[in-house]
Amino acid sequence: RRFREVAVNAGIHVDDTRLERQMHMLREGALDASFLVLPDSGAAPAEPGLDFIPLLRERLVLAVAETHRLAGRKRVRLEEFQDEQLILWDREWLPPLYDEILRGCRDRGFSPRILHHGLLLMARQALIASEFGFAVEPRSFWSPIRDIALLDITPPITGVTYYISYRTTDDSPLVRSLVDAARNNRK
Repeated sequence: RRFREVAVNAGIHVDDTRLERQMHMLREGALDASFLVLPDSGAAPAEPGLDFIPLLRERLVLAVAETHRLAGRKRVRLEEFQDEQLILWDREWLPPLYDEILRGCRDRGFSPRILHHGLLLMARQALIASEFGFAVEPRSFWSPIRDIALLDITPPITGVTYYISYRTTDDSPLVRSLVDAARNNRK
């Protein structure tokens, strides 16, 4: 919203693409700026020629159907779901977060049975609401979505950080306006 206020006539092209392709397009100049969600490592990614500005950090939560046997609890242990299917996007879309979620399960003594269903949140929502399994994702992916209960994981597994990234050599006033708007709106 802040960006639209200062760049009224700017065009925006939104492209859902795999992380690897997104980074390639950014490096090559096919994208001016990019919003990324990455596992929270405590430090911004380091890549020559790119700047990564953290915008928001949040923990991962467990999403289940409102009718799930544990939906009434505020907190759950991840291992309580070891006999249920984990509903995940295909790894190629966001490998670092995919790997961190699986690592969180392994650290709690189990390898989840994974039900892949692409990237679409609506598809994952339908599967969860129908009690086909659970998901581990950032709270903001789900809030508010009908028929889904969000449970805090204890002890917590990794969180995520949202970034805006751009080429450090890009001196476009439009890109700088977008970056400034995102930076001034971070939580």
